[in-house]
Amino acid sequence: MIKFALKNAGPGAYRQVNDVIWSLRVGDEALDKFGRTMDFEVAAAKLMGLSSGDVDPTSSMPFIITSVKKEHDQWVKENMSKEAFHKSALSKEDIIDDYMDAQRAWFNTQQELYFKLQAAKKLNVDPKVYWKELDRLGQIAGINKKDIVGNIERGVFTPWTIPKAITNNFEEAKVEYDLTREWPYEEIGELANYYWTSEIKLVEHTRLPNPGED
Repeated sequence: MIKFALKNAGPGAYRQVNDVIWSLRVGDEALDKFGRTMDFEVAAAKLMGLSSGDVDPTSSMPFIITSVKKEHDQWVKENMSKEAFHKSALSKEDIIDDYMDAQRAWFNTQQELYFKLQAAKKLNVDPKVYWKELDRLGQIAGINKKDIVGNIERGVFTPWTIPKAITNNFEEAKVEYDLTREWPYEEIGELANYYWTSEIKLVEHTRLPNPGED
């Protein structure tokens, strides 16, 4: 958790980093001179620009979820754009690498989202707005609403399922242009199964682990 917070700290975040360190202290060391303590979720949120002093968590929820959807388009789905639209040569290894890059980007997005959601709850976000906005994650192609909402609440990574439109475009181009490229259905299926069954914790890793690393 501390690695995540420090990884996301921007320039000039000295005070925020100290708050994170403070939040991890126990016993007498957890109290400042006024007898106050610091919650880790709030301290981590401050590193990412979300705090009770200058941000209303309820009004921030739509922006938080919209940002996640935009990041998915820019960093996750974009990693598979060659497979969806290009007619050039693509090896199975290229496709697997792009798939893994997409999952890594999606892990990073979910990790940041998890801490922002925990902070929003600590800062008394309106529950109705919270759940309404969280449901919007199900609008992302390749993401099941029930899976992503349940997992993000538990701090567990939800893998991105490649939409059929991408593999359909890949196969249609192969036929239309008489290409020899092959989609690695078996290999990607094995990777997807690993990420679905491993229940990778968002707070235990600074990056998405490769199969066998966790």
